[in-house]
Amino acid sequence: MKKLTKLEKFGMAASVIVIATYFYMSKIYDPESLALKETAKKLNKVIDKVNQIGDPPDPKPLELKQKHMGKKLKKLTDELFELGGRGEEDSELTRVLAEITRLSDAANLKIKSMSQPKKVSANDFNWAAYEVMFSGTYGSYLGFLRDLKELAYPVQVKSILIQKDENINIPGLLTIKFQLMI
Repeated sequence: MKKLTKLEKFGMAASVIVIATYFYMSKIYDPESLALKETAKKLNKVIDKVNQIGDPPDPKPLELKQKHMGKKLKKLTDELFELGGRGEEDSELTRVLAEITRLSDAANLKIKSMSQPKKVSANDFNWAAYEVMFSGTYGSYLGFLRDLKELAYPVQVKSILIQKDENINIPGLLTIKFQLMI
């Protein structure tokens, strides 16, 4: 093998550089360049959306409206209490439950169980729903419902299930389950 001349060495080096540059451009630079262009397009779309939204509105009118609505809410809540309604405070729920317990005792109904309250929204009103089980006679239950109807607090009775108590052989004794919404 003969030695390469200087010109041949430069030619070989130049061809290696050209081939390396070609592979770099086609395999590394071009995909990254395309990814950069796609990212720039996405960024421009986001910028256009932000520009379409514009400046946020002035919060002062909203703050004034919130203040006004807060005063109105307090006034309406006070009116509700005056009319015998109730709010959603735990102390009020406890007071209503105590009154219902008193009514059940007066009607000779024994409370067998009562579940923890679940928050339920119905008829534009928030309720605390309890699953209640009583033991007593049908007449006692009707008397209890009549007294419950006269209660000054808004209550609802739903999903009533009346069964004969198989475990106890007392005539007329029933197990009464229902959902009580306070």
